[in-house]
Amino acid sequence: MLPAAENIQLHIFVDASPCAYAAVAYLRVYKGHKVVVRLVCAKSRCAPLKGMTIPRLELQAAVLGCRLKESLERCHDFRAHSTTFWSDSKTAILWIRFTNRNYKQFVAFRVTEILSFTTANQWRWIPTAFIVADEATRSRTSFECEPKLRWFMGPEFLYQDESHWPKQIAELSSDHCALLSERSPGFFDFAIMPELILVEELSDAENVILRRVQSESFAEEINAIEKNKCLSKSSAIYQLTPFLDVDSLLKVNGRIDAAYCLPVTARRPVILPHYHQVTRLIMKQYHCRVHHQNDSLTINEMRQRFWVTRARALLKSIKKECPKCIFNNAKPATPRMGQLSSDRLTPYVRPFSYSGVDYCGPFFVTIGRRKEKRWVALFTCLTMRAVHLEVADELSTDAFILCLRNFVNRRGVPIKIRSDNGTNFVGAQRELKQEESLFDFKGIEGEMSQRNIQWVNCPANPPEGGCWERLVQCVKRLLQRVLLQEAPRLETFRSVLIEAENIVNSRPLTELPITPHEDEPLTPNHFLLGCLNSTQMPSQAEEKTCLRKQWRIAKNLKDRLWKRWTVEYLPQLLRRSKWRAEVPPLKPGQLVIVCDSARPRSQWERGRITEVFVAKDGQVRTAAVSTSSGVIRRPTSKLAALEVVNPPEDSPGSGMSLHDSKQDGITAT
Repeated sequence: MLPAAENIQLHIFVDASPCAYAAVAYLRVYKGHKVVVRLVCAKSRCAPLKGMTIPRLELQAAVLGCRLKESLERCHDFRAHSTTFWSDSKTAILWIRFTNRNYKQFVAFRVTEILSFTTANQWRWIPTAFIVADEATRSRTSFECEPKLRWFMGPEFLYQDESHWPKQIAELSSDHCALLSERSPGFFDFAIMPELILVEELSDAENVILRRVQSESFAEEINAIEKNKCLSKSSAIYQLTPFLDVDSLLKVNGRIDAAYCLPVTARRPVILPHYHQVTRLIMKQYHCRVHHQNDSLTINEMRQRFWVTRARALLKSIKKECPKCIFNNAKPATPRMGQLSSDRLTPYVRPFSYSGVDYCGPFFVTIGRRKEKRWVALFTCLTMRAVHLEVADELSTDAFILCLRNFVNRRGVPIKIRSDNGTNFVGAQRELKQEESLFDFKGIEGEMSQRNIQWVNCPANPPEGGCWERLVQCVKRLLQRVLLQEAPRLETFRSVLIEAENIVNSRPLTELPITPHEDEPLTPNHFLLGCLNSTQMPSQAEEKTCLRKQWRIAKNLKDRLWKRWTVEYLPQLLRRSKWRAEVPPLKPGQLVIVCDSARPRSQWERGRITEVFVAKDGQVRTAAVSTSSGVIRRPTSKLAALEVVNPPEDSPGSGMSLHDSKQDGITAT
């Protein structure tokens, strides 16, 4: 039939979907009064895994159709008298037809390839119902192969005369789109690709949008200015002395017109209301442009073109919905300060019966001609707040056990020792291999169990170790001021530690006396040494001493110290110094950010709470969090809660229906 045909036409249909894009070719052969349409070839490709917009996928399908045409002409002997390409994408056809092609690279390269094989007049638009290639872009469980199907026979309109083919729409230009937006009740109901819009056309379309925003929000003010009347003093823009420019835009009539160092848009910015949706979108754009920086920078950038009423309030509401700002500003809500343990409140016990231990350092000491690192093991009595300092040669289990044995031999065997599980050695732990650890906690527990010492860990929770953390800070500050970045010899360093220990143990625990008749303040040295450890005045020896009463006198002196501790020191612990407010407790299923001071904020993990642990006072202080690395247990002081919220609906009278207004956001609680 092809050699005897009077007219041979090649029709190629292209289409795309989020799953795939395809092209199918048909031959329309005209012989006499008979028209025959048959399938020649078809090709399809899966859409990229990385997300791509539908217009770009339609452009990919157009490229596939051009390559299919070249393959047919190269592999067959016949030559079609005419070739027509059909697509239901107006955007792709406009990309091909547009004469001013100021496109991005993706669009520019593909349009160039299309126009190297075809002409713009060969491309025609067709409704989606007539596009045959749509069947190759949809997933199907089964496919019928009957010869009479549309896939093999082609669309019905090809059997008819060309006058009955789908009518072409008028060529849409950017000006036409702007006019449509001016007449449309919601000019954000459609999307236009930026590649289609010229700079001048974009400026004109922007003026159309701004005029409409101002007419909806400042109708009374515009009417008064047009009639040369004064604005009402109750108007929100009365202090801006507005005027209408040549484009009928309401602008600020300021006092810096002679500041030629600034552009005209900064000297006379366009006035916008804070409650309009367009203003909100503009503020979001500037907020993202300055990379979510401080409010002043964002507002200053925006005022180079626009003056928004109540701009700071608008920016504050936008930051509450911005996921990146929420993540950057998320802070844990520490629950109310809990009850003190019995270790802190038990009187009439031997010093260091209830102790806490921590490390500080490193400090440099001189050994021969070299400098080495040494650490300080700080033991503190939780009851009377005394300290005991030991020098540790290294961060190892053996060095810690040696310090522990020295402490026990000098201060006695404690009943209970608390520690923070070695979490303060994050920097040193990073230097070791992952399979190694700083301390063998099983070995330490075995050493303590031999001496009947109960060991309690406070994992990854600094507030629970505040007793020794505060004293570590005090000792480090004292050593830094004494050593002055020098590296003393080891014996000198030990002597400095003993001096620092005595100074810290001489600090007052109670109020300082105001009159000379009041007792001296109570210090930890009163319990350790029986006095303040200051210079003692010699007293005259008594000739007659009753030895049977001396133990009773010593006991009374000790009981007097504990009575002063109970009456003067314990009431000071009654008041909560911080964390007084009630905070909403964390709940299972809640989204949280796991705060880690050893890692940058961008690397903080996010997870979902699987279980919460309630303390004796009813407060949730620890929770189990399921993260990408597994289930971890963290205190609530290191968990910043997130809550999924819906952004506010469009303001009444804005005339918008934004595509992104239905997206959910997150906010910190």
